[in-house]
Amino acid sequence: MTLIDIVSQSPNHQLLMRLLQRTKLVPTMNMLNNSVFFAPDDNAITKQIEGTPSSLWNEALWAADEGSGGGRDNIQYELRQHLLYHLVPLPNFNATERPRPPLTFPSVRPESHSTLYYPGKPIQGPSPAPPPGSPWMPLPGGVLAKMPQRLRVIEKDGVKLAAVDWKGEGGIPLTSLPEAINGEVWSVDTVIPLPPTLGAIASSHPSLDYFSSNVPQSLIQSLSDTENTTLFLPTSSAFSALTELERGWLQSGVAEDDWALIVDAHRAQNLGKGVMWVDRLKDGETVSGKGADGSDITVTREGDAVKVNEILLEDRDNYAYNGVLHTVPTLLLPTERLVLTPEKTLVALNATAFVRMLHNANLTHYINGSGASDGQNYTILAMRDDDLARHDSDPPEDDDPDTPGNHNRTLAKRAAYHVLSGKLYSDTLKDGMLVQTELREEGLGYNKQMLKVGVANGGLTWGDARALGTPLDTSNVLIYFISHLLEPPPSSLSLAISRPHLSTFTTSLYSTKSDTILARTASTTLLAPLNAAWEHAGLVGDWLLSGTKAARDDLMKVVRGHILADVLYTTDIKSEKPHQTVEGGMVGVGRIGTGDKIGVRVPDSNGEEGRMELREGEQDIGRDGLSRTGVVHEIDVVLMPRSVDVTLGKMAKGARAEVMIRLMVKAGFEWVLDGKAPPLDNSSMPFPFPLPPWDADDDDEDDGPLVPPDVPYTLLLPTDSAFSSYNLSVLQSSRRTLTRLVQQHLIPIISPPPPVLGGPPIVLTDDAQYRTLLSSSFKFGSVTFEASGKTPSSRRQQPTEQSGWLVRTRSNKPARVLRWGRASGTGGGVLLIDRVLDPYELTWWERMGPQVVFGVVAGILILVFWGSVTYWWRRSGKSTGYEVLEGEED
Repeated sequence: MTLIDIVSQSPNHQLLMRLLQRTKLVPTMNMLNNSVFFAPDDNAITKQIEGTPSSLWNEALWAADEGSGGGRDNIQYELRQHLLYHLVPLPNFNATERPRPPLTFPSVRPESHSTLYYPGKPIQGPSPAPPPGSPWMPLPGGVLAKMPQRLRVIEKDGVKLAAVDWKGEGGIPLTSLPEAINGEVWSVDTVIPLPPTLGAIASSHPSLDYFSSNVPQSLIQSLSDTENTTLFLPTSSAFSALTELERGWLQSGVAEDDWALIVDAHRAQNLGKGVMWVDRLKDGETVSGKGADGSDITVTREGDAVKVNEILLEDRDNYAYNGVLHTVPTLLLPTERLVLTPEKTLVALNATAFVRMLHNANLTHYINGSGASDGQNYTILAMRDDDLARHDSDPPEDDDPDTPGNHNRTLAKRAAYHVLSGKLYSDTLKDGMLVQTELREEGLGYNKQMLKVGVANGGLTWGDARALGTPLDTSNVLIYFISHLLEPPPSSLSLAISRPHLSTFTTSLYSTKSDTILARTASTTLLAPLNAAWEHAGLVGDWLLSGTKAARDDLMKVVRGHILADVLYTTDIKSEKPHQTVEGGMVGVGRIGTGDKIGVRVPDSNGEEGRMELREGEQDIGRDGLSRTGVVHEIDVVLMPRSVDVTLGKMAKGARAEVMIRLMVKAGFEWVLDGKAPPLDNSSMPFPFPLPPWDADDDDEDDGPLVPPDVPYTLLLPTDSAFSSYNLSVLQSSRRTLTRLVQQHLIPIISPPPPVLGGPPIVLTDDAQYRTLLSSSFKFGSVTFEASGKTPSSRRQQPTEQSGWLVRTRSNKPARVLRWGRASGTGGGVLLIDRVLDPYELTWWERMGPQVVFGVVAGILILVFWGSVTYWWRRSGKSTGYEVLEGEED
């Protein structure tokens, strides 16, 4: 009775017999001298088919009867291999010798046997040459270094088991059948499963859950594709030796390279004779080899203990299709080889989207540690994925749709703006400090863009983003996490538009078409006046914004005079230096004193500087507004380039005081409006008397015609509504009345006071008195100023209803000063008032009273004199002549 006879005569193994015939294994089994066959019964095969209905077992049994040709190939190679795993060859024996050596079943440790299954042996196609061996016997080869797969048996509690693990756990119970002449047959109620691949074992092993949960699937697949491989994989507890950051990096899902390093350090190929099954090692035997990473691997057996590199194996000899897997409680890889670069640290701290942004922008050299050896240090402003999902709706990997053809250009700029030069520790940062980023802007001449730092109340801000937590120092990079991603600075124009308190200036940029110059000019500093600055400019601002062609020409010069042709951060400002503007003029910028105040002015203007400092309790004036073409500073004055000639006439037009302009022209004072010198021809002089020396007393005497001085004038300009009660026709019909009215409103400035930039053209104090052109011919032509309401908070503050100035003459009620403006050049300006200043008209008594009093007094004195003489004469009587002395003779 042979093995085949035993199987064919067993009523429980008819399906198996059919499969042996389909797979051409009958001749093979008949050629065996001494083997053990673990024969699956019909129930085992049925369960196998039900578990996988489309399996090879089902095809081999029934497909041929259905006319399909009997399966995938004519020898049913894969099924044949599986059945060969159920055949264990024993040592040959002589049939004449009895008894035959049986299969032994140990009771303590399982015993391992080689099978006739050579995993991966290719199908041998037809060949004209004869086969090297028997065509029915399997030949050594495959993925186990030409060694067959192994199978363990054991006896526990009187039950014989096959396919147990190295500890003797699990397994399939065996039932003996009659002994054959060429071997033994043991019936099994379950088909012995083929060992899975190394990748499948690594994925399912209970002590490798950390490994299987985090290792990339590509590496798992590579474990399944290798040959002759011995794995010593670390258990989950082995990874506890790593730091939290290192584990976070390995768990990130993007640590393929480091996982590959770990796998290679724990993988050996052709170790020993090919595959290191430790149950083949003898006590005291040592086997050495190399890991896939080139490291040394030494396996030693000491009794029942097996060590690899002096580390005791926990689980061992997990048979696999392409090798064997053992587990170790400690990493064979030195942790120093898992160097945490800044990139790995960021990923470990859940900043994978930020790292992906740097990768997409080709900026990984900042975070991969490549600059550490060169001493290049950086500060990274990163953002965690969860914060990014909450606050940043624009994915960082998206490109700018407005820049077709420039792939990732905007992304690269945005990413580079989060990389700062050098390690910037918080204790070295100051509020308002500017730090360099790695963003090089074309609009800055490819110089590095700046980022403003804020330090207030113990908090730290980078631009408009808050720093979260403490920074992390790793290799050559210092990492700060921020509340949201930063946007690179916009254009200077966009920045100015975003600030409502600069709306007047931005509107002026558009109206004068200076926005195009600002947009296409690189490396500029924009000095942007606040809306309040235009208000402080008074009538000058009214003229510039009046909209006429002449006003637009002046406005264009003024606007372009606020654009410096270089980049000037406040940190670069020291002592005052002139800077060229795109208008062609110069603007002086420098620090005031030793403090933090910075002033701007037109050189040689002698004016009070415009301040750029941040002031508590008042509207903040922003410094260092960063843009992609330079920087924007806010100032609280409007600078007047020297090319702009602001005359009294322009300011009068800006005030829309058309009535007074017509009256002045009618009276011959257009030269005052045009800022020209007075006429020299006496016959054409608009006033009948020249100005007397200014140190002379007021009187009505005429010292003769003199040449009028060329001095600046301040015009007291009544509004059009102030003339509503006047008959202008009658007023213009009398030249004397018209001239006196105009003269009453013109103050010549013989000694111009020190100017206050944006302040009034004359010094306004309580009870200040100024002579007008009318004062040259009239004693009461002067005007007097007095304060109205509370004292203005600034000398350049335009009048308000709460604080301002009143001006009066001797004749009428006071007029309120509404606004003012300064003229260009040597001085003078316009004070807009709400009433007309009527010249004082002398009463009859003021005209004739002194003469009458003098005549009366003189007459009285004459009468008194002659009366006294007459009285004396009469009292003395007539004359007696000569008389003879008594007693004397003639």
